[in-house]
Amino acid sequence: MKAMSRLGGGDEVDMVLALGSFFTGRKEGADRIGGLIHFGSGIFFGLIYGLVFSALGIFDLPAIFGVGIGIGFLHGMGMAYVLMIYMAERHPLSEFRKAPIVIGAVHLAGHIAFGAVVGLMAGIGTLLANALGLS
Repeated sequence: MKAMSRLGGGDEVDMVLALGSFFTGRKEGADRIGGLIHFGSGIFFGLIYGLVFSALGIFDLPAIFGVGIGIGFLHGMGMAYVLMIYMAERHPLSEFRKAPIVIGAVHLAGHIAFGAVVGLMAGIGTLLANALGLS
């Protein structure tokens, strides 16, 4: 995410620090809190993506990969809104109160990549399950 934000001409985005300090109100220790929240959210949303795949009945590549990208896009649009509007306006640290469009674009791209990886891994899991006779 930091490299992507630099490519877009913006400042480095330290999303983990921004997230943690949103809840702690300070930088000290915020990277650990932000990392735990982000890790837990990744697991939670990965499971949500899996439920959507299951509800749609899509399990095979390349369809599941494409659906993962689509869900990632929707997820990213929602998170870009939350980060740029809600969190930036209410962040306790002034350095995180501004959120230029590049930050929203970086988060959108990151969530699309997340969706692609979740879809790819789910598709590979289906292939392995079929190969091992587990499906």
